[in-house]
Amino acid sequence: MRERLPKEIAELLSSEPPELVEGSFVDEELRGHLTDRLFRVRTINGRVALLYVLIDHKSHPDEFVSFQLLRYKVEAWKQWVRENPN
Repeated sequence: MRERLPKEIAELLSSEPPELVEGSFVDEELRGHLTDRLFRVRTINGRVALLYVLIDHKSHPDEFVSFQLLRYKVEAWKQWVRENPN
């Protein structure tokens, strides 16, 4: 993942390996066509960060892809808040 992140972001991550967070945030009807993973990582200052990875092949341009991604991120954040209320 580090080689795909912007250098400025990768430099903020600790050397600890990322931890996979269980679950998927894509719509159930689309899970046969795309996959996603959420990872919990530590930063160099000890804070927790979430890295969301989505692999999706679009057969044509999709002007609403930003909204699709936003929905997936919101679902990941909602799960994080449920599991980490403090």
